[in-house]
Amino acid sequence: MGTDTNEIRLQKLIRFTLYALSKLHAVMLLALPAPMLYLFFSDRSDTAVCRLYLAAGVLIVCSIASDFAARRLSSFGAYIFCCLAAGLITMFIASALGDLLFSPLLKMGYLAATLIGMLIVISSAAQLRMREKRRQKALKENDPSWREEPVLLENPSVFGLLSLASAYLLSVLTNCPSFCDLMLHACILYALILLICRSLQGTLAYFEEVRYLTNVPTGKILRQSLFFLSLLALLLILCALPARLTGGMRRYRDIRDWEADRAISSEEMYFPSSDSDDISVILHDAIEKGEYRPAPAWLIWLGNLLADLVTLLFCLMLIRLLIGYVHRFRGTAEEENGDIAVSLEADQSVRLRRPRSTFISGRNLTESEKIRREYRRAIRRYRRGSPLPSPCETPTRIEEGTAFPEGYDVAGLHEAYERARYGKGST
Repeated sequence: MGTDTNEIRLQKLIRFTLYALSKLHAVMLLALPAPMLYLFFSDRSDTAVCRLYLAAGVLIVCSIASDFAARRLSSFGAYIFCCLAAGLITMFIASALGDLLFSPLLKMGYLAATLIGMLIVISSAAQLRMREKRRQKALKENDPSWREEPVLLENPSVFGLLSLASAYLLSVLTNCPSFCDLMLHACILYALILLICRSLQGTLAYFEEVRYLTNVPTGKILRQSLFFLSLLALLLILCALPARLTGGMRRYRDIRDWEADRAISSEEMYFPSSDSDDISVILHDAIEKGEYRPAPAWLIWLGNLLADLVTLLFCLMLIRLLIGYVHRFRGTAEEENGDIAVSLEADQSVRLRRPRSTFISGRNLTESEKIRREYRRAIRRYRRGSPLPSPCETPTRIEEGTAFPEGYDVAGLHEAYERARYGKGST
């Protein structure tokens, strides 16, 4: 496929759409726990339940900021700083919404749920970056065993749709019509998001496969995909339309009002009667006496020591996990043998300067070393043009194969060398 400008813009538009829908789906799921828990309160407000779910949309600020920091920043400290700044902005907006929409107690629960949601989106963004680093490392090393592992709340899934359907069913069982209608609309919207994302991901994957081909009708392929996607979306809306129109006929239950058939009093719980048919009571003399015996001092000391050791071990494990997390974020994860795995780039060959030998420099030489050096120099000087002696030759054999000049004191050189090398004179 050619590198036409329209095709590049089209692929960027598809990726941006997938990015926006993935952020929306994550916020829709992270907003569920707080209102689902609030449904069981006896004095709850149906309007407050819906507000709890809609007000969780502030998480989109932290989600976008953490994802941007994970993609663009290489330092873990800079990533944490950016996420803290985004978290403060998100909490400030959430606090303002809490003052406007909720009571003080409900506001505290809303802020706690927002904080937990921020921690999840920050962790997910870091995991996405780590997976991308592992993918790049596998490409460099041509590792066929690498598999792409999904990250929590990365893409819309059937599990997310089931979670929203569970919230819908729970609102029916707790008699909350307003939140039930909201969850019905959320299920329809999430199903559309799931359908669009699956279709666009398939189209984008096909474009990646044929990117090296020419004359591929990308525009026509995209138009056909959008046409079938529109038909499926219309069919989905038509299927959900009866549920929306018959909302007034929905039958609700309230499991909060359910009570047990027979309530057990506190007296029967702690002091059951001995003549009961269901409960057997076993009396013991030690229970009646109730004698107190303090623990020995060595046992208390041993318990404190074990508690300190467990605390120290937990802190060391936490520090090790944090260091490993930082290495994985930077893309230099530790291998199984404890080494740091880095990409193997072309090394620059550096010529090392060999230190000069003390025999060559002549410094700090003993008298025998000087004699042996002069002997080697003499042999090399008068053996020019002839092969040098082998290491196994004796001094006598070396001197016989050397053409000394007439009048040269060969005997004196031989005697001095043997005295310096063997510690004795010539025989």
